[in-house]
Amino acid sequence: MPKLRRVRISGALLLVIALTVTLAAIVLSTALTASGASMDQSNTTVSDSGGSRSGSDSAALTAPELTDVQSALTRFALNHGAGQVQNWYVDQERNSVVLTVRPAAHDDAETRAFIDKAQSFGHRVDIERVRGKARSAAYLYGGQPALLSNGKQCSIGFNATTSSGASIFLTAGHCTAGWPIAARNGNRIGHTIGRSFPVNDYAAIKINWPNAWNPQGAVDKYNGYARVVQGQRKPPVGATVCKSGQSTGFTCGTIQSYHQAVNYGNGNIVYGLVRFSACVQSGDSGGAVMWGNYAVGIVSGAQMQQPSGATGCAQRTGGRNVSFYQPIGEALNAFDATLTRYSRH
Repeated sequence: MPKLRRVRISGALLLVIALTVTLAAIVLSTALTASGASMDQSNTTVSDSGGSRSGSDSAALTAPELTDVQSALTRFALNHGAGQVQNWYVDQERNSVVLTVRPAAHDDAETRAFIDKAQSFGHRVDIERVRGKARSAAYLYGGQPALLSNGKQCSIGFNATTSSGASIFLTAGHCTAGWPIAARNGNRIGHTIGRSFPVNDYAAIKINWPNAWNPQGAVDKYNGYARVVQGQRKPPVGATVCKSGQSTGFTCGTIQSYHQAVNYGNGNIVYGLVRFSACVQSGDSGGAVMWGNYAVGIVSGAQMQQPSGATGCAQRTGGRNVSFYQPIGEALNAFDATLTRYSRH
Protein backbone atom coordinates (compact mmCIF):
# COMPACT_ATOMS: atom_id res chain seq x y z
CA MET A 1 0.00 0.00 0.00
CA PRO A 2 1.46 3.40 -0.92
CA LYS A 3 2.34 5.85 1.81
CA LEU A 4 -0.62 8.06 2.65
CA ARG A 5 -0.34 11.81 2.42
CA ARG A 6 -2.52 13.84 4.73
CA VAL A 7 -4.07 17.21 4.04
CA ARG A 8 -4.48 19.79 6.81
CA ILE A 9 -8.02 21.03 7.43
CA SER A 10 -9.69 22.62 10.44
CA GLY A 11 -12.23 20.88 12.68
CA ALA A 12 -14.31 17.74 12.21
CA LEU A 13 -16.45 18.28 9.18
CA LEU A 14 -18.08 16.72 6.18
CA LEU A 15 -15.56 17.29 3.43
CA VAL A 16 -16.09 17.05 -0.29
CA ILE A 17 -13.03 15.10 -1.27
CA ALA A 18 -11.17 16.84 -4.01
CA LEU A 19 -7.95 18.24 -2.50
CA THR A 20 -4.57 17.85 -4.17
CA VAL A 21 -2.88 14.55 -3.48
CA THR A 22 0.11 13.05 -5.20
CA LEU A 23 0.64 9.38 -5.86
CA ALA A 24 3.29 7.48 -7.79
CA ALA A 25 2.03 5.56 -10.81
CA ILE A 26 1.24 1.94 -9.94
CA VAL A 27 2.60 -0.83 -12.13
CA LEU A 28 0.39 -3.89 -11.75
CA SER A 29 1.50 -7.44 -12.38
CA THR A 30 -1.59 -8.05 -14.52
CA ALA A 31 -0.26 -5.52 -17.06
CA LEU A 32 -1.64 -2.51 -15.16
CA THR A 33 0.39 0.59 -15.93
CA ALA A 34 -0.05 4.34 -15.74
CA SER A 35 2.71 5.19 -18.16
CA GLY A 36 2.27 7.44 -21.16
CA ALA A 37 1.57 6.17 -24.64
CA SER A 38 4.35 4.52 -26.60
CA MET A 39 4.38 3.93 -30.32
CA ASP A 40 4.97 0.77 -32.34
CA GLN A 41 5.28 1.91 -35.91
CA SER A 42 7.61 -0.38 -37.81
CA ASN A 43 8.09 -0.37 -41.58
CA THR A 44 7.53 3.31 -42.30
CA THR A 45 7.29 4.52 -45.88
CA VAL A 46 6.85 8.05 -47.19
CA SER A 47 4.22 8.20 -49.91
CA ASP A 48 2.88 11.71 -50.32
CA SER A 49 2.92 15.27 -49.09
CA GLY A 50 0.29 17.83 -48.33
CA GLY A 51 1.12 20.04 -51.34
CA SER A 52 3.81 21.46 -53.58
CA ARG A 53 6.81 23.40 -52.37
CA SER A 54 7.20 25.65 -55.38
CA GLY A 55 7.11 29.43 -55.64
CA SER A 56 6.57 31.52 -52.55
CA ASP A 57 5.49 28.46 -50.56
CA SER A 58 9.08 27.21 -50.56
CA ALA A 59 10.08 29.69 -47.86
CA ALA A 60 11.11 28.03 -44.61
CA LEU A 61 8.56 28.14 -41.81
CA THR A 62 9.44 29.20 -38.30
CA ALA A 63 9.12 26.78 -35.40
CA PRO A 64 6.12 28.70 -33.96
CA GLU A 65 4.36 28.50 -37.34
CA LEU A 66 4.82 24.74 -37.47
CA THR A 67 3.64 24.42 -33.86
CA ASP A 68 0.53 26.43 -34.75
CA VAL A 69 -0.26 23.96 -37.55
CA GLN A 70 0.24 21.00 -35.21
CA SER A 71 -1.99 22.65 -32.61
CA ALA A 72 -4.70 23.28 -35.20
CA LEU A 73 -4.68 19.61 -36.15
CA THR A 74 -4.84 18.60 -32.49
CA ARG A 75 -7.88 20.84 -31.96
CA PHE A 76 -9.50 19.29 -35.01
CA ALA A 77 -8.82 15.79 -33.66
CA LEU A 78 -10.29 16.66 -30.26
CA ASN A 79 -13.50 17.87 -31.89
CA HIS A 80 -13.84 15.44 -34.81
CA GLY A 81 -11.48 12.52 -34.18
CA ALA A 82 -8.38 11.43 -36.09
CA GLY A 83 -9.48 8.06 -37.44
CA GLN A 84 -6.48 5.94 -38.39
CA VAL A 85 -3.97 8.78 -38.30
CA GLN A 86 -1.40 7.45 -35.85
CA ASN A 87 0.29 10.68 -34.78
CA TRP A 88 1.38 14.12 -35.99
CA TYR A 89 4.52 16.01 -35.03
CA VAL A 90 6.82 18.86 -36.01
CA ASP A 91 9.87 17.76 -38.04
CA GLN A 92 12.35 20.64 -38.05
CA GLU A 93 14.62 19.03 -40.65
CA ARG A 94 11.77 18.71 -43.14
CA ASN A 95 10.38 22.07 -42.07
CA SER A 96 6.89 20.57 -41.88
CA VAL A 97 4.34 18.82 -39.68
CA VAL A 98 4.41 15.07 -40.37
CA LEU A 99 1.36 12.78 -40.18
CA THR A 100 1.69 9.01 -40.01
CA VAL A 101 -1.32 7.17 -41.45
CA ARG A 102 -2.10 3.48 -41.89
CA PRO A 103 -2.48 2.12 -45.44
CA ALA A 104 -5.98 2.32 -46.99
CA ALA A 105 -6.97 4.75 -44.24
CA HIS A 106 -8.64 6.97 -46.85
CA ASP A 107 -11.53 4.49 -46.82
CA ASP A 108 -12.41 5.66 -43.33
CA ALA A 109 -14.50 8.87 -43.29
CA GLU A 110 -13.03 10.16 -40.03
CA THR A 111 -9.49 9.59 -41.30
CA ARG A 112 -10.33 11.19 -44.63
CA ALA A 113 -11.68 14.29 -42.88
CA PHE A 114 -8.52 14.62 -40.81
CA ILE A 115 -6.28 14.21 -43.87
CA ASP A 116 -8.34 16.79 -45.77
CA LYS A 117 -7.84 19.19 -42.91
CA ALA A 118 -4.09 18.50 -42.91
CA GLN A 119 -3.81 19.01 -46.66
CA SER A 120 -5.55 22.38 -46.35
CA PHE A 121 -2.26 23.63 -44.87
CA GLY A 122 -0.48 22.88 -48.14
CA HIS A 123 3.28 22.33 -48.01
CA ARG A 124 3.26 22.73 -44.22
CA VAL A 125 2.20 19.08 -43.82
CA ASP A 126 3.76 15.82 -45.05
CA ILE A 127 1.92 12.49 -44.88
CA GLU A 128 3.60 9.13 -44.27
CA ARG A 129 2.05 5.69 -44.74
CA VAL A 130 2.88 3.20 -41.99
CA ARG A 131 2.07 -0.50 -41.77
CA GLY A 132 2.48 -0.57 -38.01
CA LYS A 133 -0.23 0.48 -35.56
CA ALA A 134 0.10 2.90 -32.67
CA ARG A 135 -0.10 1.03 -29.39
CA SER A 136 -0.24 2.38 -25.89
CA ALA A 137 1.21 1.20 -22.62
CA ALA A 138 -1.43 3.23 -20.77
CA TYR A 139 -4.39 1.60 -19.05
CA LEU A 140 -7.24 3.19 -17.13
CA TYR A 141 -8.45 1.30 -14.07
CA GLY A 142 -11.08 2.31 -11.56
CA GLY A 143 -9.69 3.98 -8.46
CA GLN A 144 -6.64 5.46 -10.19
CA PRO A 145 -5.79 9.20 -10.15
CA ALA A 146 -7.28 11.78 -12.48
CA LEU A 147 -5.86 15.31 -12.53
CA LEU A 148 -8.49 17.85 -13.54
CA SER A 149 -7.88 21.19 -15.23
CA ASN A 150 -9.88 22.96 -12.50
CA GLY A 151 -7.00 22.15 -10.14
CA LYS A 152 -8.60 19.20 -8.37
CA GLN A 153 -7.21 15.70 -8.11
CA CYS A 154 -9.85 13.04 -7.80
CA SER A 155 -10.12 9.35 -8.63
CA ILE A 156 -11.59 7.39 -11.53
CA GLY A 157 -14.74 5.48 -10.65
CA PHE A 158 -15.74 2.99 -13.33
CA ASN A 159 -15.20 2.86 -17.07
CA ALA A 160 -18.34 2.63 -19.16
CA THR A 161 -19.75 3.01 -22.69
CA THR A 162 -22.70 5.18 -23.64
CA SER A 163 -25.50 4.02 -25.95
CA SER A 164 -23.91 6.11 -28.71
CA GLY A 165 -20.63 4.21 -28.32
CA ALA A 166 -18.60 6.85 -26.47
CA SER A 167 -16.07 5.62 -23.91
CA ILE A 168 -16.39 7.41 -20.58
CA PHE A 169 -15.33 7.08 -16.99
CA LEU A 170 -17.54 8.03 -14.07
CA THR A 171 -16.32 10.16 -11.20
CA ALA A 172 -17.77 12.48 -8.55
CA GLY A 173 -19.83 15.44 -9.70
CA HIS A 174 -18.23 17.84 -7.23
CA CYS A 175 -14.84 17.13 -8.82
CA THR A 176 -15.94 18.57 -12.16
CA ALA A 177 -16.96 22.15 -11.35
CA GLY A 178 -16.31 24.23 -14.47
CA TRP A 179 -16.51 21.17 -16.77
CA PRO A 180 -12.76 20.44 -16.69
CA ILE A 181 -10.44 18.33 -18.82
CA ALA A 182 -8.93 15.21 -17.21
CA ALA A 183 -5.28 14.24 -17.66
CA ARG A 184 -2.59 11.91 -16.37
CA ASN A 185 1.16 12.42 -16.48
CA GLY A 186 0.61 15.47 -18.65
CA ASN A 187 -1.41 13.49 -21.22
CA ARG A 188 -5.01 14.44 -21.85
CA ILE A 189 -7.58 11.72 -21.15
CA GLY A 190 -10.75 13.57 -22.07
CA HIS A 191 -13.31 16.20 -21.12
CA THR A 192 -16.39 16.42 -18.94
CA ILE A 193 -19.61 15.73 -20.86
CA GLY A 194 -22.10 15.69 -17.99
CA ARG A 195 -22.33 16.26 -14.24
CA SER A 196 -24.82 16.48 -11.40
CA PHE A 197 -23.94 18.24 -8.14
CA PRO A 198 -25.44 19.09 -5.72
CA VAL A 199 -28.56 16.91 -5.21
CA ASN A 200 -26.57 14.08 -6.86
CA ASP A 201 -22.82 13.58 -6.99
CA TYR A 202 -21.72 12.04 -10.28
CA ALA A 203 -20.08 13.07 -13.54
CA ALA A 204 -18.94 11.54 -16.81
CA ILE A 205 -15.68 12.29 -18.60
CA LYS A 206 -15.38 11.22 -22.22
CA ILE A 207 -12.19 9.31 -23.03
CA ASN A 208 -11.09 10.97 -26.25
CA TRP A 209 -8.72 8.22 -27.38
CA PRO A 210 -9.94 4.90 -25.92
CA ASN A 211 -7.57 2.92 -28.14
CA ALA A 212 -4.66 4.74 -26.54
CA TRP A 213 -5.91 4.72 -22.94
CA ASN A 214 -7.38 1.20 -22.89
CA PRO A 215 -10.14 1.65 -20.27
CA GLN A 216 -10.37 -1.56 -18.29
CA GLY A 217 -13.27 -3.39 -16.68
CA ALA A 218 -11.34 -3.67 -13.44
CA VAL A 219 -10.45 -1.68 -10.33
CA ASP A 220 -6.95 -1.05 -8.96
CA LYS A 221 -6.39 -2.76 -5.60
CA TYR A 222 -3.14 -0.87 -5.02
CA ASN A 223 -1.26 -4.08 -4.25
CA GLY A 224 -0.14 -5.02 -7.75
CA TYR A 225 -3.48 -6.55 -8.70
CA ALA A 226 -6.89 -5.46 -9.93
CA ARG A 227 -10.41 -6.59 -9.04
CA VAL A 228 -12.41 -7.36 -12.17
CA VAL A 229 -15.85 -5.84 -12.74
CA GLN A 230 -18.59 -8.33 -13.66
CA GLY A 231 -21.63 -6.09 -13.39
CA GLN A 232 -23.53 -3.96 -10.88
CA ARG A 233 -25.50 -4.81 -7.74
CA LYS A 234 -27.23 -3.22 -4.75
CA PRO A 235 -25.92 -5.01 -1.66
CA PRO A 236 -27.91 -5.14 1.60
CA VAL A 237 -27.20 -3.11 4.71
CA GLY A 238 -24.38 -4.83 6.59
CA ALA A 239 -22.64 -6.09 3.46
CA THR A 240 -18.88 -5.56 3.16
CA VAL A 241 -17.89 -3.22 0.34
CA CYS A 242 -14.46 -1.98 -0.69
CA LYS A 243 -13.44 1.30 -2.27
CA SER A 244 -10.46 2.18 -4.45
CA GLY A 245 -9.10 5.72 -4.49
CA GLN A 246 -5.81 7.45 -5.11
CA SER A 247 -5.34 8.71 -1.55
CA THR A 248 -6.03 5.71 0.69
CA GLY A 249 -5.86 2.93 -1.88
CA PHE A 250 -8.11 -0.09 -1.44
CA THR A 251 -10.04 -0.01 1.84
CA CYS A 252 -13.12 -1.89 3.01
CA GLY A 253 -16.03 -1.37 5.37
CA THR A 254 -19.71 -2.20 5.78
CA ILE A 255 -22.86 -0.53 4.47
CA GLN A 256 -24.59 1.25 7.34
CA SER A 257 -27.64 2.79 5.67
CA TYR A 258 -29.22 3.91 2.40
CA HIS A 259 -30.95 7.16 1.40
CA GLN A 260 -28.57 9.47 3.24
CA ALA A 261 -28.88 13.25 2.91
CA VAL A 262 -25.52 14.97 3.36
CA ASN A 263 -24.81 18.67 3.81
CA TYR A 264 -21.41 19.47 2.33
CA GLY A 265 -21.72 23.16 3.17
CA ASN A 266 -22.28 26.29 1.08
CA GLY A 267 -25.74 25.06 0.16
CA ASN A 268 -24.41 21.84 -1.39
CA ILE A 269 -26.79 19.14 -0.17
CA VAL A 270 -26.78 15.70 -1.76
CA TYR A 271 -29.60 13.17 -1.39
CA GLY A 272 -29.80 9.43 -1.83
CA LEU A 273 -26.23 8.58 -0.81
CA VAL A 274 -25.14 5.37 0.87
CA ARG A 275 -23.31 5.55 4.20
CA PHE A 276 -20.49 3.04 4.68
CA SER A 277 -17.47 2.59 6.93
CA ALA A 278 -14.44 2.29 4.63
CA CYS A 279 -11.61 4.77 5.18
CA VAL A 280 -11.98 7.67 2.74
CA GLN A 281 -9.79 10.78 2.58
CA SER A 282 -9.01 13.77 0.41
CA GLY A 283 -8.38 12.71 -3.19
CA ASP A 284 -10.50 9.55 -3.04
CA SER A 285 -13.56 11.35 -4.43
CA GLY A 286 -14.94 9.71 -7.55
CA GLY A 287 -13.25 6.41 -6.72
CA ALA A 288 -14.85 3.00 -7.24
CA VAL A 289 -16.91 1.16 -4.59
CA MET A 290 -17.36 -2.59 -5.09
CA TRP A 291 -19.18 -5.53 -3.51
CA GLY A 292 -17.11 -8.51 -4.53
CA ASN A 293 -16.79 -8.21 -8.29
CA TYR A 294 -19.79 -5.91 -8.66
CA ALA A 295 -19.85 -2.14 -8.96
CA VAL A 296 -22.03 -0.45 -6.36
CA GLY A 297 -21.06 3.22 -6.27
CA ILE A 298 -18.79 6.24 -6.65
CA VAL A 299 -17.07 7.79 -3.62
CA SER A 300 -18.72 11.08 -2.67
CA GLY A 301 -17.33 12.23 0.69
CA ALA A 302 -16.62 11.46 4.32
CA GLN A 303 -16.65 12.88 7.80
CA MET A 304 -13.08 13.86 8.51
CA GLN A 305 -11.35 14.13 11.88
CA GLN A 306 -8.64 16.51 13.02
CA PRO A 307 -7.39 15.69 16.50
CA SER A 308 -4.08 17.34 17.36
CA GLY A 309 -3.74 18.71 13.84
CA ALA A 310 -3.76 15.30 12.13
CA THR A 311 -6.42 14.95 9.45
CA GLY A 312 -7.74 11.62 8.25
CA CYS A 313 -10.53 9.09 8.38
CA ALA A 314 -11.83 8.48 11.90
CA GLN A 315 -10.31 5.02 12.36
CA ARG A 316 -6.86 6.55 12.47
CA THR A 317 -7.74 8.40 15.62
CA GLY A 318 -9.70 5.59 17.27
CA GLY A 319 -13.07 6.63 15.88
CA ARG A 320 -15.57 5.09 13.47
CA ASN A 321 -15.39 5.90 9.77
CA VAL A 322 -18.35 7.71 8.25
CA SER A 323 -18.13 7.76 4.46
CA PHE A 324 -20.62 8.18 1.61
CA TYR A 325 -20.99 6.93 -1.94
CA GLN A 326 -23.25 7.74 -4.86
CA PRO A 327 -25.12 4.61 -6.09
CA ILE A 328 -23.78 3.46 -9.45
CA GLY A 329 -27.13 2.75 -11.10
CA GLU A 330 -28.31 6.34 -11.03
CA ALA A 331 -25.07 7.56 -12.61
CA LEU A 332 -25.17 4.96 -15.39
CA ASN A 333 -28.81 5.74 -16.13
CA ALA A 334 -28.10 9.46 -16.33
CA PHE A 335 -25.62 8.92 -19.16
CA ASP A 336 -27.42 5.95 -20.75
CA ALA A 337 -24.26 3.94 -20.20
CA THR A 338 -23.24 0.37 -19.44
CA LEU A 339 -20.26 -0.69 -17.37
CA THR A 340 -17.07 -1.88 -19.00
CA ARG A 341 -16.68 -5.46 -17.86
CA TYR A 342 -13.49 -7.40 -17.67
CA SER A 343 -12.54 -9.47 -20.69
CA ARG A 344 -9.35 -11.33 -21.60
CA HIS A 345 -7.72 -10.02 -24.76
